[in-house]
Amino acid sequence: MDSKNFKYNAFISYRHSDLDKYVAENLHRLIETYKMPASVVEKYNITDNNFRRVFRDQEELPLSSNLENPIIEALKESKYLIVICSPRLKESKWCKKEIESYIKMHGRNSILCVLVEGEPDESFPEILRYHEENIITKTGKKRIKKIPCEPLAMDVRGKDKKEIRANLKKELIRAIAPMYNLDYDDIKRRHEERELKRKANIFKIIAIASCIFAIYSFMLFSKIYSSNKQLKYDQSMNLASEASSLYNNDNRDGAIEKAYQSVTSYNGNSLPVTAKGIYTLTQSLGVYNVQPSTYSAISQLETKGVIDSIRKDIEGKYLLSTDNSGELVLWNLENEKRIKTIKKDSYVDLEEQSTFIGKKGFAYIVDNGVFDKKIIVDNLEGKTIKEIKIKEYGCSLNASDNGKYLEVYDYEKIDIYETENYTVVDTYNVPKGMKIITNNHYFDEKEENLIFAIKKDDNNTYTNEITLMTYNIKKNKVINSIKINAYNIKKMSIVGDSVIVLATEYVSNLVSNTVLTNYNFKIGKINYQKVYRGLSNDMETTVSNGKDDRTILIAKGEHVFTIDFKTGKTILEEIAVGNVVYIRPYSGTYLIFTYDGDVIWVKNSDTIYSWILNLKNSGYFNLHLNRYSGFLFTSIGYLGYSSTDNRIIVYNKLINNDYQKIDFTERKLTTLESKEKDSLIEEYNITNKGLVTNMFYSDDQKLLFIVYKNNVLEIYNTKNKDLIKTVKNINSSTNHFVTMTNDDEYIIKSHSNFGYVLNKNFEIIAYVNGLCDYKDGKFIVLLGKEYYEVPKYNEKEIIKKGKDYLELKKSTD
Repeated sequence: MDSKNFKYNAFISYRHSDLDKYVAENLHRLIETYKMPASVVEKYNITDNNFRRVFRDQEELPLSSNLENPIIEALKESKYLIVICSPRLKESKWCKKEIESYIKMHGRNSILCVLVEGEPDESFPEILRYHEENIITKTGKKRIKKIPCEPLAMDVRGKDKKEIRANLKKELIRAIAPMYNLDYDDIKRRHEERELKRKANIFKIIAIASCIFAIYSFMLFSKIYSSNKQLKYDQSMNLASEASSLYNNDNRDGAIEKAYQSVTSYNGNSLPVTAKGIYTLTQSLGVYNVQPSTYSAISQLETKGVIDSIRKDIEGKYLLSTDNSGELVLWNLENEKRIKTIKKDSYVDLEEQSTFIGKKGFAYIVDNGVFDKKIIVDNLEGKTIKEIKIKEYGCSLNASDNGKYLEVYDYEKIDIYETENYTVVDTYNVPKGMKIITNNHYFDEKEENLIFAIKKDDNNTYTNEITLMTYNIKKNKVINSIKINAYNIKKMSIVGDSVIVLATEYVSNLVSNTVLTNYNFKIGKINYQKVYRGLSNDMETTVSNGKDDRTILIAKGEHVFTIDFKTGKTILEEIAVGNVVYIRPYSGTYLIFTYDGDVIWVKNSDTIYSWILNLKNSGYFNLHLNRYSGFLFTSIGYLGYSSTDNRIIVYNKLINNDYQKIDFTERKLTTLESKEKDSLIEEYNITNKGLVTNMFYSDDQKLLFIVYKNNVLEIYNTKNKDLIKTVKNINSSTNHFVTMTNDDEYIIKSHSNFGYVLNKNFEIIAYVNGLCDYKDGKFIVLLGKEYYEVPKYNEKEIIKKGKDYLELKKSTD
């Protein structure tokens, strides 16, 4: 390990509890501020005698999470692993993952255990107390034997935190010495010698002259101050980078918290204000967002495990979520709080084992064994109002939209409960030799009929014969049925007296057809049926809710079809949209959400050019993930989730309401002619002249701005032609200087109406969408054809907004 140049001297792994965190933070600071004795530096030729490169993870992620890339990279680039050991360490699967990963990368010889509480046997991880070896027994069989080993350790236990911190200082050399492969006794002896010399020097200095001591103290203070200042700057930039990463991962709350810390304080240490911190805080707060049609990440609902699926109630005010930890959670979306958490020992299929019951509440199955299974009915406040014992094995739940009936079914039987007293009003038993298809059961809009499907119970998954049943609850019988040449139902939608069925027909192991059926279940008549050849069963379909122009949309990958609801005539087809995960119909149009986070707007039209629009590329949706599993439209906006994450993200309109409409006439901004640009390129000796897109002066002609195709901005002093600053991540269409503000900040914009604010050091501190101009301390923004003015906030005002947001968030948690 010594031959490699590591980025970090040490990686501190610890359980995020009070005492463990306290020790980790103090050890972090002690190592970073420790200075190696000069005699040791000289003897061992150490060039880096100040320890400033310690990585300590600031937040503990959920137990189900894998190590993220920054953690993996930090482990790879850490010369030494320090493990803070207490009886609580064994509870942290996250720490276990860090230790296992480090051993795989570097072995176990560079790991130090710091005992802070308890005895070694109960506090040291088993992986550090034993290592496994493959041995051959006398019989010649291979087996794994655990070999006890004694990890390198230091004991800092004490009766309180003060004593523990004192022990840390005493034992610090035990952590320092092995990092540099130094002899502990040697460095300890020299450390003590240095302390004695230091004290002697102090007495000499005092004796010689107070003025010399004052000079020495001043110089020492300056050095420490300079070092501490750099450390604080680095910490501020690291926090700002974390904030930017969280913002780009649609974790707005986390981004605001980290960005605010980066420009105020962290762990009790004040930090400097950086442009990066202000920029990220401004973006995540959305202080310059004025686009009323733009959806961005607003907040998130965090679950224990990775999201499996979600379902909303009829009004979209409540949510049921399940995750792979086995939790079923009822959420109040209006305040984004958990109402009730039901913990399960096994996986819960939300679509089949839980359901909302109109506005009355929700039901779920509790399965404690074959003879202990029941349905629990809770109201929307999470209070249990009914328990129903059931005998069925593997049964599922379904309710009518308005909550009049609750359906309990399995492969052989359906029980229908009325929801006033939860008594069975009807039972359907499947005919002999048949079985119920246990998905896509629907009550009609009037809650009179139940539509479901059955098929032969012949153990042949791909038998192309499904019978669609219409069961009338009042008559207690099947009133109509039809056969569909398919083996599986993908989706159904009920509109009035018709049901739209999307089913899959088996052709071969490699080919499937999709069968679309419009069926009047009241009179038992097929209105029309269409077969789409070669399309697999993972398709989505929905029906628009227009009254006179209803259409059906089918989408799968690059295949999209809109169909006239009444006639079955295809309006448009085969428009590429990507992997579809959710479709929202409204007023004869559709929004299609894809796995990659694209949002496609589809209009019912036979003109292809006006039919489809990518709303993400058009700036209406800011979705940064690319692995979405589903979306829902609710009372608080769109909810998006991923099958690899443990959070449900709320997307809604993030708008600063401090803007107001004004009358405004745009001024003509100065632009340079092509000949003048060519002349300036030669005059300023621009080497990358082929990449130049735009050039413009400041109003006072003291600055020249040059924009390149690779989104780089260069700023020159026009007096001596010197390059003042190079700024990255500036859009290449930026082509105008707007003004210099009273805060010595510079505002530049593009011809496409967006712009940037640069501080006096020419660093980006804000991005303003829709920017036209700046006047009297306010931005002029164009929305459509109307002009609005938005206040321009200074650094203190931005920081105050961050503080207010976090305090409000904390008070409502």
